[in-house]
Amino acid sequence: MKILIVDDEPKIRKGLCKIVEMHPGWYVPQSFADAESAIAFLRDNGADVVITDIHMPGLTGLDMIEQMRSACPKVVFIILTGYGKFEYAQRAIDLGVKKYLMKPTSPNEITAALEQIEADTPRKKHAAAFQKPTNNLIILRAMEYVDLHYRDRFTLRDMAAALYISPNYLSDLFKKNTGMRLSDYITEVRLEKAREYLMDVHYKVRDVSTLVGISDPRYFSSVFRKKYGMTPMEFRNEYASRQFEDPDPETFLGLKYALEAAKTGGSMPTVFNAANELAVSKFLHKKIRFLDIYDIIGQSMERHKVIENPGLEEILETESDTYQWIESRW
Repeated sequence: MKILIVDDEPKIRKGLCKIVEMHPGWYVPQSFADAESAIAFLRDNGADVVITDIHMPGLTGLDMIEQMRSACPKVVFIILTGYGKFEYAQRAIDLGVKKYLMKPTSPNEITAALEQIEADTPRKKHAAAFQKPTNNLIILRAMEYVDLHYRDRFTLRDMAAALYISPNYLSDLFKKNTGMRLSDYITEVRLEKAREYLMDVHYKVRDVSTLVGISDPRYFSSVFRKKYGMTPMEFRNEYASRQFEDPDPETFLGLKYALEAAKTGGSMPTVFNAANELAVSKFLHKKIRFLDIYDIIGQSMERHKVIENPGLEEILETESDTYQWIESRW
């Protein structure tokens, strides 16, 4: 899945790239700091998904989406922003934005949003290829049948009978309108469902092939590996490892400073807490940018002379001094 990232903050772009590239089959061809450059790339190269901020130099992310809706109708947009204004969210809904995520967000939330989009992609892609309105209804009904019966071991004849048409006509019509054999589509849907089951540890890997209507586990493992580049067991292990991966302190700077404060001890945790509290408040009141939070915390800690064993009075003085220093500069 080709994913484009548009955000004027370099650290945000770097973090999102890392999250995307951890997932097999996902990649970022390029990331951009402004909407205009992203639009130029999209017109020439396209993408499956665009993750964009709202406020950037020049065009806003929402303006970019509005421009690209007609030029690239198949592109799915995710907004990742620090602005929660109702009018922004309302406009995003009107523009057909798939997800509206608020900063700061977690890697798991971003991954979940992309996985949901990926699961929907094949049916969107082939539905967009339909040609004749009369035939579209038949194809849509065929897809609905597969969605309802993917667990069952049905035949082409069973499916055609349910749609009141001949098996040969159904097979030919599906291939003509989607460019895909019906049998391949059925396998595609079953493999998508298999991924969902494998992400849920309540289902045993050995049972998943049966749950998606594939009776031969070896065949299931073979087609799964062909599509995703790994066996079902490897996919389960890879997914589980990503849920508990060690956080990257260079990407998540708040964690880096929190660990540093805890390690230093003394009065440093007081400085961290005071700086974090005031910086977040300023961000929520739109007085600073999101990444300014980390600059404020880092500089507050850097200037502070640590008191090894502070008493209550010294803690309160440290907190007050940190507040005053931040207010004098931001």
